[in-house]
Amino acid sequence: MIYTVVMVSYNRTSKLKESIVQLLATNINEIIIVDNHSGKETRAILEEASLQDERVKIINLDENRGASFGFSIGLNYVEEKYEQSVTTFLDDDAYFDQVFLDNLKIECKHYEYRFPFITPKVINKKGMRLTMNRPMTCIPRSLFKVVKYLKNRRQFGEKNELVEAASFIGLTIVNTADDKKSLLIPIDYFIYYDDLTFTHRLAKKNGELGIYLNDLVVMHDIEGGVRKYDAFRLSYLLSNSIKFSKEVGDTLYIYSMFIHCYHFLNCLKNLKLTVFVRALLRKR
Repeated sequence: MIYTVVMVSYNRTSKLKESIVQLLATNINEIIIVDNHSGKETRAILEEASLQDERVKIINLDENRGASFGFSIGLNYVEEKYEQSVTTFLDDDAYFDQVFLDNLKIECKHYEYRFPFITPKVINKKGMRLTMNRPMTCIPRSLFKVVKYLKNRRQFGEKNELVEAASFIGLTIVNTADDKKSLLIPIDYFIYYDDLTFTHRLAKKNGELGIYLNDLVVMHDIEGGVRKYDAFRLSYLLSNSIKFSKEVGDTLYIYSMFIHCYHFLNCLKNLKLTVFVRALLRKR
C-alpha cells in the first residue's frame, strides 16, 4: 500500500521547515504540499524541499482559497496518480514520526481498511491534548446531543472509539481510483467546519462511523488548544456553523445557535462585543 501526506501551506516558514524535515525522516512514499499563494520565502522553502527529496511534490496555487480547497486539490492529485493509497492530512505546522506511520500501517491492516476515516490523538510540543483537534463522538444536531457532545468532549481521551466527525489534523483515509473522495471536501468554507463536514460525508457515504485510535499521535505545533478569534475568523466560524447544522440535518439549527451564544457570551466576558458584531455583519 502507498502511504501519502497531503499538506496545505500558507506563509509559515520555521514551522513549515520543521514539518517537512520530520516527515522526510519517515519512510512515507510521497508528501504533496499545496501552497495557497504564499510569499517568496515560503515558496523558496518548498522549492528547496522538492529539489532535495523527490518524495516532495509541490502544487502552487495562484490565490488563497482556503485550506479545504487546497486539500481537495492535493487529494485529487493522489487519486489521479495511485490506484489505491492511504492519505493523511496535515496543516503546515503539524507532523508525525515513524512510530505513527508504523502504527498506522498496523491498524489499517488490522481493520482491513474498512473505516471511512481514522483520526489520531493530537498534541502540542508540551504534550497537551488539543481541544480544537478532538473529534466529535456525536454530532450535536439536537439539544439532547449538544448536552451529550459537551459531556463526551470533557471525558474524551484514552480509549479507541467510534466518532462521527473529525479534524483535518492527522485525518487518514483510504483512496481508490474509482472513488473520488476529493469531491466530498467542501471547498466553499475557507476555514472552520470543512473538516467536520468532510468526515460526516465520508461516514454517511460509507454507512459506518470513523474511528479514533489513541496510539496514533500527531504533533500540532501551537501553544494551546483554543484560538483567539478576530472578526475575520469569527465571521467564518459563525456562518459555517449554520452550514454545518444544515449539512447534518439539524433542522432547528440548535448547534449553530449554541455556537453563536457561546461566542457572544465569550466576547461579552472579554469586553470584545464589537468583534462579535463585526463578525456577524462582515460580508464574505
